[in-house]
Amino acid sequence: MVEDLFHRGLIIRICENWLGTHLSLVIGMLVEMQHIYNPNSNLFSLFYYLIWGFTMAMMFIYTKRIWLPYFFHIGWNFAQPFYGSNLTGVNDMGSIIQSKFNDPEILTGGAVGIEGSIFTASFLWLIGIILYYLAKREGKIVKSKLFKR
Repeated sequence: MVEDLFHRGLIIRICENWLGTHLSLVIGMLVEMQHIYNPNSNLFSLFYYLIWGFTMAMMFIYTKRIWLPYFFHIGWNFAQPFYGSNLTGVNDMGSIIQSKFNDPEILTGGAVGIEGSIFTASFLWLIGIILYYLAKREGKIVKSKLFKR
């Protein structure tokens, strides 16, 4: 909860009001780079963390509430170990369902877990793009106050 309150509830909210939506999205993506130090992170993890940051920021920007990204994050962190996958590269999270991921790493995420899969990245990217489109259509994209004259 602290991560979501700090990243979305504080950083994104303040940056969006000051710098506008677009720059706050970039900042939200870069803030997620702290996860690059997680065990088993690789080059694709970097790409995934940027997508995660974009999508989670868009959840907050679209709803203007912390609850959607917070509960999405909780569900995300619960579902992976539940199905026997690593969680952000951490191997010993325990699991309810025993499973093995044998296919190519690009499909299964390898040692990172299913969040390192191209399917997961595509799914998150799609959610983020849809939320961006909806926010733009509904006039929720904030222009920067920093560059106004």
